[in-house]
Amino acid sequence: MAYNSSVQTRLKDHAYIVTGAASGIGQGVAIRVAAEGGGVVLADLNEDGLRETAATIEKDGGSCTVLAGDVTEAKFPERAVACAQSAFGGIDGCVPCAGIIKIRSIAEVTREEWEAVLELNLTAVFFLDRAVAEAAKAAGHGGAIVLSLIHISEPTRRTPISDGGLWVKKKGGGGGGGGGG
Repeated sequence: MAYNSSVQTRLKDHAYIVTGAASGIGQGVAIRVAAEGGGVVLADLNEDGLRETAATIEKDGGSCTVLAGDVTEAKFPERAVACAQSAFGGIDGCVPCAGIIKIRSIAEVTREEWEAVLELNLTAVFFLDRAVAEAAKAAGHGGAIVLSLIHISEPTRRTPISDGGLWVKKKGGGGGGGGGG
């Protein structure tokens, strides 16, 4: 997808953290956010994949920075927010796409595998969302925007995180329906 700054600027002057940005849905979302004019913190364990995503974004005229790391580490959310603030002057939201799934019979899934899925798909997402919301609120924005794949395609539908509560929409585990994001 070619970036055209005169046409695709819906996310201009906004910065987002996209996890899972080295491949798959996360990579596609990161490229799209950049194509829409947003600054993107590309986050993933796969450094080679991050470099490829960054090269695609930059070739098309987009703006991004790379943050290699494990989103399940306790300090990752603060590192990601600091990266966005340093590169783009602030943070407006996140698109948590990193995730794992084990497909096999329930009898075959070990406790360790189950806990790893929950840690990445739910717990890490919650703490990243919270860190982004806190940073946005501290900057006077009153909250942050957590974008799901639905919100990327319909940018007028945004789910704010505020003092009123948190809507968790991540792979069917937190209410509000399933779907990535």
